[in-house]
Amino acid sequence: GGGSLDIEEFVDAFADIMTTVNDFKLRQLFTRIDANADGTVDWNEFSTYVLLENQGTAQMREELQGSEYVEQEPPSLGGNEPPPDPLAKHKDLVTRIIRLPARDSYATTSRDGTIRLWATHSGLTQQRKTTVGSAYLTDGALLPTSGRLAVACFNRCIKIYESSTLDQVGVYTDLSCAPMSVGSWAGGRRKGPENRDMDYLTIGDDGGFVHALKVIDKTDNEKSAGSLVRFEEMWRQKTHDDWVNRVKYLEDLDAIGSCSLDRTICITDVERRAAVRTLTGHTKGVYAIDWSPKFKFLASCGMDRHVLLWNPFSVKSVGQLAGHVTSVVDVVINEDENQIITVGIDKSIKVWDIRNYRCLQTFYDRQAYRPDNRLGSMLFDPKRRTLVAASVQPKAWRLMSRDRTTAAGHGYPC
Repeated sequence: GGGSLDIEEFVDAFADIMTTVNDFKLRQLFTRIDANADGTVDWNEFSTYVLLENQGTAQMREELQGSEYVEQEPPSLGGNEPPPDPLAKHKDLVTRIIRLPARDSYATTSRDGTIRLWATHSGLTQQRKTTVGSAYLTDGALLPTSGRLAVACFNRCIKIYESSTLDQVGVYTDLSCAPMSVGSWAGGRRKGPENRDMDYLTIGDDGGFVHALKVIDKTDNEKSAGSLVRFEEMWRQKTHDDWVNRVKYLEDLDAIGSCSLDRTICITDVERRAAVRTLTGHTKGVYAIDWSPKFKFLASCGMDRHVLLWNPFSVKSVGQLAGHVTSVVDVVINEDENQIITVGIDKSIKVWDIRNYRCLQTFYDRQAYRPDNRLGSMLFDPKRRTLVAASVQPKAWRLMSRDRTTAAGHGYPC
């Protein structure tokens, strides 16, 4: 009535016009046209989409054919390379890779109970290591304001570390269940109580709970050795019926997205402290989610081999990426290159185009790992246009123009 259509009205209106297009495809089209992700499409959005679609077709075709990911070999030192250090890798699966922009390095957490720092140059060599304890480290996150690392430990605690020295500066133990995932977002400089620096932390645990906390710098009078921060719990909500495998702050919505082995994805409003939407479509447990602030959609993956795309204002999936033949363990949205990147439990990595959902490239990590022969985590480093994934140590694939890689034969059909 207001000159705009919601998704159901859009599907009804166009079903008679586009008779060869099914309901699922019309929902995908709606999501692409809905530029401001408010759950409706008006004439301005529709006409702008048609114009840009026509203008972008030739350019997009060039882009799709123009680049591919190529595995990066350690730099050659003319035959004078030292033998590889067998200790410079984790003894068990990496559970998270974290980019540290201020240090221009990566951090990894692992089920072997250690955190390690890796140089982004010199073939991803190990710089530093600390042992947190004997318990699995299930996840890790960068606290944006302080630049510190938050690490989830299976023995029901969260530990905070300086990212430069890996010195412990705080521990949160008020957990009745084991934390399986952590996420963070910036509170800001001098935004906390008594003008202290502050970050926000969200935790998903094995009891189905999602938590929101403040991590606040202590005053000089409060500080003691190994204790430079304090924690304030904002809320704790029973959001799922099984392990919460991933939590992600959705900045545009001021909400926390979470996914679980219970097959659902929940969006929990931070201020209202309640789940405002539950997304159902996966037939088995969901392992990971990622959010695109630019394109305003959520991507999810899990045991059922499919990658689903979601408009957060609609409870139905608006897109599906099918092609993996095993469970999909992680998904990363690379907005800079208009890509969705997924990795299967068989170490297959697929690159998809955000704009048309086509698979652009498939490649494999052929290296065999012990004790778990799979990749545990991945990230995209926009500074280097490089995908980094890890089983027991990081490995890099750089996005390069195809004319520089053709001779090497790195392209694989999807």
